[in-house]
Amino acid sequence: MKNEVSGFEYIEQFILGNILGEILQMATMPLFTYVDDMVIFAIDVCTDNSLSKAVERTLQEFARMKSKAIASAASLEGDISVAHELYKQLLYLFTMVDNKTDAGLLCYPTQNEAESNTYYFDFDRLKSSDRYDNILFEITLAMKKLQSIGLSNDEKQRIFEAFIVTWSSYVGSEKLKLLNIGGINSDESAITEMSRWIAETLNIYETGKEKERMEKILDVIYSNFDNTELNIQYIAKNILFMNEDYFGRVFIRNMHLKFSAYLEQSRIEMAKRLLEYNPDMRIAMLTELIGYPADGQYFSKTFRKVCGMTPTEYRENLKKTDI
Repeated sequence: MKNEVSGFEYIEQFILGNILGEILQMATMPLFTYVDDMVIFAIDVCTDNSLSKAVERTLQEFARMKSKAIASAASLEGDISVAHELYKQLLYLFTMVDNKTDAGLLCYPTQNEAESNTYYFDFDRLKSSDRYDNILFEITLAMKKLQSIGLSNDEKQRIFEAFIVTWSSYVGSEKLKLLNIGGINSDESAITEMSRWIAETLNIYETGKEKERMEKILDVIYSNFDNTELNIQYIAKNILFMNEDYFGRVFIRNMHLKFSAYLEQSRIEMAKRLLEYNPDMRIAMLTELIGYPADGQYFSKTFRKVCGMTPTEYRENLKKTDI
């Protein structure tokens, strides 16, 4: 645990350890040491979920006695022989934490978690992105993959937390602030916040009123990607409160494509990528994820127009390639 402002007095370290030990039902208070502005506890191995809840309750109890902004992180497990490496993992995690916000417990990803991230996220495509909408597309795609396998909010949060750490290492950033995924209360806001954070790490934000407005338009598109009613009228009138003609001009000027054509291309491309991820995905689920009517007829017609084959034919081609 870390407090950049004033660190911890010994009695505060003792109280934190005592509360944490009781919540984890440990026979004795966990061993702890104090380094700079951090108090480090050595505890028996437990699940990330139980540890996260224990830390949350510990900080809640501590806050009743003293108000302090405390960041928390957990390294991987290990014995005394790898203590220095575990300490480095904590330091790495704390470089990303804004100490003035409650970011929840940030855990260093296991090897399996780091590898699973590449299953949901295309790191190379993200890193090569030179436009904000490309990032939005990739993060929306990752979210659709997670939604398609029915993960709980806690499971999705854990995957995104692991992604944040893995991405930081991948792009070589050492001074990234942690994105507080725990404070994001919907898949739609997670897509926007994650995309803006990644854009910041890649330094591809553009300035100017129209560029900022265009980014808001793109945020709305991808946050409402599965909405079958998504069109210029819906976005302009109900969300951004813009004149429709002005909206259309801004979109064409920045994207060099009409809104309807852009949305169609993006949805069909996402359908292709989702089928590549899971060739056995049902058409009904696919249409639900990308915003086409559930019967699939209009989707199949559009898919064939864009790709020259039906979704079923595309699926079969993918399966033949895998054999």
